[in-house]
Amino acid sequence: MRCHIDTVRIYHQLSTPLVLNHSVPWKYFRKANVRDSHFFIRYKGLTCHFYAYRHTYGELWVTLSVPRLVRGSNLFPLDMENLDAVLYEQVNSILSEIVSVPVCDVATWEVSRVDLFLLHRIDPGQRQWYLGAYSRLFLGAYIPCQYKNTFYLNSVLKRHKAAGTVVRIYPKLQEIQDRDLKDLDKEFERYLELCDSLHDFLRLEFQFRRRVLRHFFNHAPSVTLADVMKEDFQRERINRMIERLGLHHQIISREHMREQLPLIFSKRPTLQRAKQYIRLVNGRGVYPATIKSQFTAGQIAYIRKRLYEHDLHCIVAEGGHDLAPVPLLR
Repeated sequence: MRCHIDTVRIYHQLSTPLVLNHSVPWKYFRKANVRDSHFFIRYKGLTCHFYAYRHTYGELWVTLSVPRLVRGSNLFPLDMENLDAVLYEQVNSILSEIVSVPVCDVATWEVSRVDLFLLHRIDPGQRQWYLGAYSRLFLGAYIPCQYKNTFYLNSVLKRHKAAGTVVRIYPKLQEIQDRDLKDLDKEFERYLELCDSLHDFLRLEFQFRRRVLRHFFNHAPSVTLADVMKEDFQRERINRMIERLGLHHQIISREHMREQLPLIFSKRPTLQRAKQYIRLVNGRGVYPATIKSQFTAGQIAYIRKRLYEHDLHCIVAEGGHDLAPVPLLR
């Protein structure tokens, strides 16, 4: 089983009173709204919140990183037999140490958020070309965030906005190098063990929240951990996001695009519109509303369709480099 899940947040509405094990360091946070007051603990890879004043017997929320919990590192997707059974057993075992009353199997808990990820291997030294091109995927509706030397491309305008779907792209190795030394040693040594030669990676993360997940499952009243652990679900959602962003098509250099456009658009008016559209898409500070005011939806759809038929993306790469497409999962 191959698992592309990193972080998952699950919760369970308790049907019986929960008794906390106070031999472990639970903390209590009092809030102005009593429903938000909760007990909190980080223990053996789990981050737990117990909201005692929600519903009849309260809610227990757990956030965890699947690959970190099972393997100790979230660098690469997990690939192991019976992964779901191993994960459920491990989480249930840890929960039994922090609560004195058993809770039901975590496989049946509802999912509030799940982060799927994919690593795109790129040639060393081309990171800036990829990030420069990918920064135009969201046009004006994104915020580039920086932590130390790592730039994160986010598909939401405001960092605090709870969007249903969030796309995040960043250089994974740079993030590892920016961490504390103890984390760097553990992560980087594992990376060197798993790779034959040193390559650079861009990490593509797709975060889905509860309302979007329910839509994926035909507006089901709830989506469980067992549902999102299915390999078919993960592969389908990652492929859909790659196709939605057009990253499975090649991003070519500006010079190469100038040569290709006359071969794709034979009629002069359409060629001029295509050139203008690509110029706007790849311009700095251009918002979607600006583009929509100058082209009809049909014109944009036709330009993109013709480019995709030739396996080309509408954004271009600077510096004379053609960028490799992101392969779809099989």
